[in-house]
Amino acid sequence: MERRFSRALANFFSLPKEAVLSLPVLTFLGREEAVIENVKKLLTYTGTSLRIQTRDGILSIAGQQLEIGQWKEQTMVVRGVFCSVGWEEETR
Repeated sequence: MERRFSRALANFFSLPKEAVLSLPVLTFLGREEAVIENVKKLLTYTGTSLRIQTRDGILSIAGQQLEIGQWKEQTMVVRGVFCSVGWEEETR
């Protein structure tokens, strides 16, 4: 209910949904760098995979030589060679 109200409020006032709803924002620079905003927490991390909890679900990144270049507050920079990016189904 609260999320639906926030979405309607964002639409009515033409506010950015990602800011009002804390939605993840993914910005890719080719296949080698990603800036991920509105990160809640890092679930798993290896050189070949990352799983990141966001308000919208679990973001999964697979690749090679993955590293976290920077992590400030809710923004994370990931570098490496990305092979796949997707959302995992959450079981509640």
